[in-house]
Amino acid sequence: MRIYKQVPLSGTELDSSDDRKAQAWKSRDYVELSALKYFTANNFTTTPKLLGYHASTQEETDLVPGGYILYLVWEKVAGDPLDIQKFWNLSRGKRDVVRANLRKAYMFVTQWVDYHVLAAN
Repeated sequence: MRIYKQVPLSGTELDSSDDRKAQAWKSRDYVELSALKYFTANNFTTTPKLLGYHASTQEETDLVPGGYILYLVWEKVAGDPLDIQKFWNLSRGKRDVVRANLRKAYMFVTQWVDYHVLAAN
């Protein structure tokens, strides 16, 4: 699960709730949500499937009253997370395979994102 939550501008954290409320974004595009929805609907195998989401606004007593808050839940993909220690403990050949697979998946996804972001503007 990932949570995106609008936070007050630096230095205004202790300002009145009315002042922090004035910072609330009136509308918000969620690029990650749009991409995950598209990837899931089109059965992409290079990204996790979106399981659920909830977009809302913060309560009057929250950090930025009326500010955005988004909850995203996606599937856990097969395998173990590859941290830097595990990566460097692999043989050179295995590291090269990891790099090639990440590059392939990255290029596939970024080509879609670049095209659709440009097309939307």
